[in-house]
Amino acid sequence: MYFKKIFEQMKDILLHPDECWERIIEKEETVKDLLINYTIIVAAIPAICSFIGLAIVGIPVAEKRFRMPVTTSLLMSGFYYIAWLLIAFIIGVIIDLSAPKFHCLRDIEESLQIAVYANTASWLSGIILIIPTLSNFSLLFSIYTLFLLYKGIEKIKCPEEQDLFPYVSVAIVAYIIETIIILVLNHHFIRQIIKSSKIL
Repeated sequence: MYFKKIFEQMKDILLHPDECWERIIEKEETVKDLLINYTIIVAAIPAICSFIGLAIVGIPVAEKRFRMPVTTSLLMSGFYYIAWLLIAFIIGVIIDLSAPKFHCLRDIEESLQIAVYANTASWLSGIILIIPTLSNFSLLFSIYTLFLLYKGIEKIKCPEEQDLFPYVSVAIVAYIIETIIILVLNHHFIRQIIKSSKIL
């Protein structure tokens, strides 16, 4: 029942965002509820898939297939997990702190709901990390996260029409910057690990 509820929430936010955001508005959900009942499970998808990709599937390097040691893969997956959780949390805080500038009320629970549920698209696209060579394609699916941020701010924060685009832009720019930083660090770590194995 627990995982079925999470699956239904993921499906609804991805396929029926307008109706789903309306239902989210009616939820009495604390930060703890949001974390335990959704975030820690869905954010684990890219982490688990990254582990499978790095430790089991491997990366083609110099006509060989490089598989990271299990311990190293676990550390990289842990990095992914913490990084994606931090992205959602930081975006939520930014949405909340920016609210008064766009004539909206601050409410950290609402702001984190927007950030977390919008990130569903990015987290689900982490399935692609099972095949490391296709990892960059996950960015294409992450674009849907930007749309979900837009719809979430529009439905939950209800800014005036003239404030909607600037408000959404703040969240989107923050999301893009954080994502780029994490991806650059991730690629750097992987390259350094491969170099240390003397394959390159």
